[in-house]
Amino acid sequence: MEPKLTETELDRLVDFLQALTDESFKPERPTVVPSGLNSGAVRQ
Repeated sequence: MEPKLTETELDRLVDFLQALTDESFKPERPTVVPSGLNSGAVRQ
C-alpha cells in the first residue's frame, strides 16, 4: 500500500531527504585542536 501524498507533499519530502545528504552544510574539520592531538584534517 502506497501513502497518499499530494504532489507538493512529495516535493517537500524529496527536499528534506536531499537536505540530509547535502555536503554544503557540513562543518569543516579544524586543523588544530586545544589538546594538540591530530584532528584528522588534512593540512595544506
